[in-house]
Amino acid sequence: MANRGPSYGLSREVQEKIEQKYDPDLEQRLVDWIVAQCGGSVEKPPAGREDFQKWLMDGTVSARSFNSFTTSPVQMDIWLAAQ
Repeated sequence: MANRGPSYGLSREVQEKIEQKYDPDLEQRLVDWIVAQCGGSVEKPPAGREDFQKWLMDGTVSARSFNSFTTSPVQMDIWLAAQ
């Protein structure tokens, strides 16, 4: 996160392992799916882990996706299989 200083020693190793496991391709697929579920009314976030996490924490995205699920549910696994 932006409010933390640099990591050293074991903390740095743990942070590097976390960053290595992050999949930017999966992030893009999830963004596309969320935008599709919201009917295209949500703006896509800039690429990157921190921006994606901030975008998900925004109440607008979760509220719009919840509303779209209650009106026309779409199974994520079917949508992802079509990609």
